[in-house]
Amino acid sequence: MKEEVCFRQSFTPSCKADEVIVVTSATYGRMALGECLQTNLGIGCQADALKVLDRLCSGNKACSVEVGDNQEVQDVSTCPPDMFAYLEVDYSCLPGMDLANVSPILVALILSSSALGAIK
Repeated sequence: MKEEVCFRQSFTPSCKADEVIVVTSATYGRMALGECLQTNLGIGCQADALKVLDRLCSGNKACSVEVGDNQEVQDVSTCPPDMFAYLEVDYSCLPGMDLANVSPILVALILSSSALGAIK
């Protein structure tokens, strides 16, 4: 699913109970005229925001990232600070377990048993 999220709006994907979000691409900037930019007052600045969105959303059933108020997203921007930028995100909902609600000890046990199985 591809979403264009304008300045001061929130990216709020959510998946079914047995699925998790997997962000496959995320770009922050002023890429093209469209829903978020209707006047050409400067287009072309853009930055890869995949690491940020992946950390904030991937592996969760739902997340919320406000464009313009999230400092991590703004930090990747290459646009002049006085120009409103927007977020373009491509993500999927894939079968999986939301690890945000699982005990860190259980996650460590699952990962270590998986690693041990791979060694055998």
